[in-house]
Amino acid sequence: MGKLNLLHHKSWHVYSQKNRDRVKKDEEEDAKLKEKEKLRIQTAETEDRLNKLREKKNLKIDDEKGFNLFADVEAKMNNQNDEFVEDERKEKEKWNNKITSYLAGTGGKTDEKPWYAKDGFDKYESEKKET
Repeated sequence: MGKLNLLHHKSWHVYSQKNRDRVKKDEEEDAKLKEKEKLRIQTAETEDRLNKLREKKNLKIDDEKGFNLFADVEAKMNNQNDEFVEDERKEKEKWNNKITSYLAGTGGKTDEKPWYAKDGFDKYESEKKET
């Protein structure tokens, strides 16, 4: 006599592929929900700690830029010496003049005539005229 194998036909059978897939999907969804909740709690704790530190330091918070820990240092850096700024501008201008004169082909000497326009160049022409 053969035995009756009806278990695999039942919808509640634990080892059916359909039920195993459903359990796996449910476990994945549960893991995602737990991760989201953990991240939400961590973010809330971080914001709370940050707010407490801000209150403790009485930092001014700018909505567009956030808060700046080095505002006093930056303010000192912006108040530069006028002579220093003028010297820097002159150096940049001097350097710029050197570069542009080099690129223009004058070699940095704008007052001198080119080699072919100097006085010594005419002596060859004068010898040709005498002969």
